[in-house]
Amino acid sequence: MGLLRNKFPRGVIRVVLRQEIESWVMWILRWIPGGVGFLLRTVAYKILFAKLSGFSFIQHNVTITYASRITTGRNFSCNSGSYINAVGDVIIGENVLIGANVVISTGKHYLGNNFGSILETPVLELPITIGSGVWIGANVTILPGVIIGPGCIIGANSVLLKSTGPNEIWAGVPAKFIKKVESISREIN
Repeated sequence: MGLLRNKFPRGVIRVVLRQEIESWVMWILRWIPGGVGFLLRTVAYKILFAKLSGFSFIQHNVTITYASRITTGRNFSCNSGSYINAVGDVIIGENVLIGANVVISTGKHYLGNNFGSILETPVLELPITIGSGVWIGANVTILPGVIIGPGCIIGANSVLLKSTGPNEIWAGVPAKFIKKVESISREIN
């Protein structure tokens, strides 16, 4: 450990160790199916997330990195196969449903001329905010810096590059505004 202290500042070592522990816990828990897996994941995420409010349902086989930078409201649901990279913070409102195989990534590489390899480029951390009452269809990709307004629906297989307004439907590759959400008998808080 003395060798590490001489090469890296104390804060860096702490972050790396937390990420290592988080990775192992998440990897083990993501494969446990059924009610036991759900219960164990809920307890772990309550500890690892910055904030996990009320009820949440995170299915098996969801990959989450930088869990300590995720904040969710109550009634958050994420289906299996999804990937959330919260290096740049992810804020999720209440009553949000994320479909299967969704990718939410808050980091991207700087594409400048001063770097030889992509591995040498710094990572730009851009937060993603998902408003309350949002429904994200299966196989959607949400790129860094996007803000999804409350009450939105993102169609399956879409790639969301731009922020949305409230109560809008977006779909396509790249996702485009389709129309405003019609009056639906649900309350969005």
